[in-house]
Parts: sequence; structure tokens; C-alpha cells
Amino acid sequence: MRCRIKIALLVLLVILPVTQFSTTVWAQDAVSKYGSVGVNADLVSRYIWRGFDFGNSVSIQPTLSYSLGGFNIGLWGSYALAYESSNYDEIDIFASYTIPTKAGTFKPLVTDYTFPYLDTKFFDFSNDSTGSHTIEAGLAYAGPDKFPITALFAANVYNDGDHAPYLELGYPITLNDVSLNLFMGGTKGKCSWYGITKDEIAVLNVGVTASKTIAITEKFSLPVAATFVVNPYVERSYLIFKMSL
Repeated sequence: MRCRIKIALLVLLVILPVTQFSTTVWAQDAVSKYGSVGVNADLVSRYIWRGFDFGNSVSIQPTLSYSLGGFNIGLWGSYALAYESSNYDEIDIFASYTIPTKAGTFKPLVTDYTFPYLDTKFFDFSNDSTGSHTIEAGLAYAGPDKFPITALFAANVYNDGDHAPYLELGYPITLNDVSLNLFMGGTKGKCSWYGITKDEIAVLNVGVTASKTIAITEKFSLPVAATFVVNPYVERSYLIFKMSL
């Protein structure tokens, strides 16, 4: 694990000096009337998803996306740097469409979760909880400036017999140059997706994220964030650091 972490840090030391140049070129080449392509990656101290720990390891999380108007489609992955945690690798396919209104912004979205470590075939689309793809459909909402509450409701619609639902509410606050986001999420009913064994309301994901941008040079800045998460259902807490490239 230490070896992989050292390699990741070495890669960052190589990448950061050239990012100023590559970011400028990318902005000129990628954005056009045909849409834009995005390539980026996050380095996280631990991969925590909706209050659950995946891998207990530093992870690299790349994203490849294409946007045109309000439409966005792409791939997102997570890869643990610790060898013993490699069985938590994940690749997701996502799509969303942003609809701005006077009452706030609505975003229908779909996510296709796949887990290569399960050793299932990628083109196995079985709908009996054994296939490679679990599809979730949802709707995200961000309120107007006067009431900037956020909400997400999502549920598994394919390859999950429990059709596990998830609801999360959030509220953003800005203090000086730090953006804070308070959030709370949970599920309802017995569902193996979240490990809920009884038909009950389970609060899974409560916490706060603090994010800011650190100026490295006059033309390049590095977004960083720290998140404190508590999962009341399993009685676990986490403090995670994230750096975006």
C-alpha cells in the first residue's frame, strides 16, 4: 500500500507543473459548438459513498464526460491504490440533463453501476441480481439563490429486486472563501443494496463538506475539499480529503 501511495504522489508531482499549460490548451480545443469533452480525476483519502466505506484505501477516481447544452454523459471510476483493496474497483456510466427554471434547477439522471471485481462479464445484463449492471434512476434539485436547498431522490430500477431508494437533502453555506455543504441522506425498507435487514427508515449519510480553491500560480488553482461523514445506521464516521485535478 505504501508503495502505491508513493507512486501516486510522484505522479502528482509530475502532473502539477504541466497542468497550467495543459489546462489552457484543453479549454481552447475541447469547447465548441459540438459540445465539450471533460477529463479529470480526484484523489481521495478514502472512497466513501452514501455513508459506506469502499476499500479502506486512498483511491484515484477518473472521469471522462461529454456535454452539449444541458445534456451530460460520461464514465466515472474508482480504483483503490492499496493492493489488498483492489476488489472494490468500480466503473459507472452516467447521464443527466439540466433543466433550469425560476423555481430552481432540476436534473433527471441515470447511473449504471458496474463492479469489475465481481468477475462478471461486462455484457451480462441479467435482471436477477446476478448481472453486471445495476441501474439507478433519479432526480436532483437545486433551489434558487433565495433558498438554495438541494435534494436528490434515486432508486434502483434494474437488477435489484428490492428497488433500493435513496433520499438526500443538502444546504450550501459560504464562509469567506470556503464553501460548506451540509447533507443528510438515507433509505426506507429492507434492501440488500444498502445492507438494511429490516423494513425501516435508515439514516446512512450525515455530514458536512468544506471546499475551497488554492491558488498555485496566477493561472492555475487546485480545488481541495474535506468531508466529515457519519453513518448512524452502522455507527461509523469518516474524515476524507479530496484533491481534484
